[in-house]
Amino acid sequence: MENFKEILDLLIKLVIIPAIPILAKYAVDALKEWAFNKALESDNEVVDEYLLDITDIIYQAVICTTQTYVDALKAEGKFDAEAQAKAFEMTKDTVMVLLAEDAILFLADMYGDVDLWLKTKIEQIVNDTKMNQPILIAEA
Repeated sequence: MENFKEILDLLIKLVIIPAIPILAKYAVDALKEWAFNKALESDNEVVDEYLLDITDIIYQAVICTTQTYVDALKAEGKFDAEAQAKAFEMTKDTVMVLLAEDAILFLADMYGDVDLWLKTKIEQIVNDTKMNQPILIAEA
């Protein structure tokens, strides 16, 4: 029995104690990787949610402008380039009123030029609604 205690003591000193730092480092690295992936997943969900909400606001503004301004001018045959520019400005103004400040900051952080991003997104949505195509959030 004494030999067993000596072997166990030797095993602890030679194998288990030296293995603790290695196992601890492995556990810490695995935990860091898991936390990083969770944070990245969380960030992607936030980004997706923002883009979905912003795109929905733009879609609503395009529909509102179309129903309250564009359709009437088209019916009268008066929807020219000047009217198109005014319709765009009306839509953009509506979007800017509806967007929360944090959404505008988000767009500035993600894309830099908010006005340019809004212009391209509004044009995309106008085109998609003309073609009766669904809005693709992934292209945001």
